[in-house]
Amino acid sequence: MTYATLSDLNATGITGILQTVSNAVPIFPGLIIFAIWSVLTLGMFYISIRRIGRGDFLACLVVGGLVASIVAIMMELIPNFINIETIVVTLFLEILFAVILISSKE
Repeated sequence: MTYATLSDLNATGITGILQTVSNAVPIFPGLIIFAIWSVLTLGMFYISIRRIGRGDFLACLVVGGLVASIVAIMMELIPNFINIETIVVTLFLEILFAVILISSKE
């Protein structure tokens, strides 16, 4: 069994590298989206604790999910990189967190 190397890329630049990695490790785009979501969510939460003394974790989840959804949709522009199931799950979680946030505010 032969493995794909960087010399076997069809496209040059970062798109070829991302496509090769995505073909070798299919969960890679989902891990990138999860990393973006978690870093933004936790970063905003701790910044809000630091600045105002309390943090609204649910609001941070919504904003982090919104940014992750936008990044997932932008990643769809790279051919053969991210599948539609990852985008649907990302959008579903964003809508779920937004509905919970709206329904929990008084």
